Amino acid sequence: MTPVFECIQTKYLSSPSCDQKSGGLVLDRLKSLYKNVYIDEVQDLAGWDLDLLKLILNSGIKVTFFGDMRQATYSTNNARKNKHFSGPRILLKLEEWRRIGILNIEHMAISHRCCQPICDFSDRLYAKYPLTRSTQKKETGHDGIYLVSTRHVNEYVHRYNPQALRFDRRTKVAGLSAINFGESKGMTFDRVLIYPNGPITEWLKSGDYSHVTKSSISLAKLYVALTRARYSVGIVFDDECKIAGIEEYNLTMKILHSGAFYQAVKYESGREIKRSRLEVSKKKAISQIS
Repeated sequence: MTPVFECIQTKYLSSPSCDQKSGGLVLDRLKSLYKNVYIDEVQDLAGWDLDLLKLILNSGIKVTFFGDMRQATYSTNNARKNKHFSGPRILLKLEEWRRIGILNIEHMAISHRCCQPICDFSDRLYAKYPLTRSTQKKETGHDGIYLVSTRHVNEYVHRYNPQALRFDRRTKVAGLSAINFGESKGMTFDRVLIYPNGPITEWLKSGDYSHVTKSSISLAKLYVALTRARYSVGIVFDDECKIAGIEEYNLTMKILHSGAFYQAVKYESGREIKRSRLEVSKKKAISQIS
């Protein structure tokens, strides 16, 4: 049995043990095959993975990591090894490697997906990180973050066709086809409609961010949900909101009468969105605009 095969049979597959037991054959093999190694979603790596990353960094292989610490919704393992550097705290380990000169860190705080209002709002969940700049400049007339009451959900869905998102299957979504926050990672939609769970609801009601920051994974899942949309994020919520920067979505209708004419004017969040002017009854004018 070769040393490398022996190593594969152990629980230390992700540790430097493989390379050590083979006399350096593992890294020699990598260097003979690849000039560059790219590792995506580095924030998801944990345990012995970090020792393996350091080994590769010290090997002379040109390696590039990509990751967003705010999207650490998953972990490759739950080993006790390097436990203090799991999830978004892997950035502490990367900073350590930067200080000893084996790694450079470049922050790329740019979103090609989300409009600026969505970037600004989601950035609040991670106040210590660099602010995000959007390159998405298209305006649709309904852009940013909105509170949508349950009585307006059907109209909102009919008008904007958002993708419903929920924390998990325990959250009721009024029969809509919903995707869990974590499963939506990597996806892009024009608009989303978020059904909040208990902690998110309490955060909106109180303005206290501790309701959503207690769990780093839950916080990351909320960030992922908020940043799936290009143009707008609706949040289903009926109470008074204590979080600034969210516009309340509401529909109102005014009936104007002039001579033989009735005008039905529909407003969305204070903006006129549709007008009917017919020489008909008030009831028919309303039906034309509904």
